[in-house]
Amino acid sequence: MRKAMTAFCAAIALIAGTDVHAGTPRLRYGLEWGCAAAFYQSRDINYITHEGYRVDDDFRGFSFEGNGHVMAEMGINLTDRFAVSVYGGYAGLSEGNRVFPVLLRASLFPEGMTEDGLFCFAEAGPGFHSSTPSTTTLPAAIIANAGGGYHIALSRSIGLDFELSLRGAFDHKLIKDADT
Repeated sequence: MRKAMTAFCAAIALIAGTDVHAGTPRLRYGLEWGCAAAFYQSRDINYITHEGYRVDDDFRGFSFEGNGHVMAEMGINLTDRFAVSVYGGYAGLSEGNRVFPVLLRASLFPEGMTEDGLFCFAEAGPGFHSSTPSTTTLPAAIIANAGGGYHIALSRSIGLDFELSLRGAFDHKLIKDADT
């Protein structure tokens, strides 16, 4: 594990030490907002009631539920084609379940950030619950997201991105015994 971590840090240092293309700014920042449609849900509820019997209920299936998100970005362009950013903001996961996500995103722009073209990204991190601790058994949901889109370079340092992605949110909501 220690050798893998050392190799990873050395690779990041090597990439960070390379010069960014002269037309690409080193720091990146921005705002992102969008709509998310939860279309598949999987739920497995299994607990023992106060009377001692087991309740086992599960659901897997398609169920549309609309949500939105607003995120701020701060990052660094490691090369003119590759960037690493931290995203933070406010997002809905499901009905009554809102989080403050802090996500680490890696983005690849094959045509370069100063050119129009396709791009892809992957991100993951925790989503800290906005509700009281009595509604969940975990302090944070785990969020992972991968997708791509089209980047329009409006100027050397300003771009407009249109994204399409697939997000997975893994949470453990507190289940209350209906009889108590």
